[in-house]
Amino acid sequence: MGASSVAVNKGKENTMNRFLLIFAVLFGFCPAASAEDFPCIGTIDRVLVYSSGQVNVRTSWRDNFTMICDLSKDRQDVSVVTCAMWASLVQNAKENSSEVVFYYRSDETFDSCENIPIYANAPAPVYVGLR
Repeated sequence: MGASSVAVNKGKENTMNRFLLIFAVLFGFCPAASAEDFPCIGTIDRVLVYSSGQVNVRTSWRDNFTMICDLSKDRQDVSVVTCAMWASLVQNAKENSSEVVFYYRSDETFDSCENIPIYANAPAPVYVGLR
């Protein structure tokens, strides 16, 4: 592969990273976070996309898998389109060892990153973004 091919691939990668960041800023952030909201900040260790469409992540703040959304149907106010963007964002973050921020609303069953329910019992994040 020539130097020009490497430069083109790097340019495409940078363009995608910029697109994901702009999308997260425009559509992912919740401007009015309540006092019960809390961030989980770290890296993505693994990403699982099941044949059913469920997207699960294993993160540095949690030693288990947490479902963030479903690519086949809306789940907890997260649309399929948003889920596709989140799936792309977390895969990109894993490949580039980038830090991510997931924002959650606490409830009576959890109040920190360490005790968020796992797999399909997990609540959807308020937003997912790159740090």
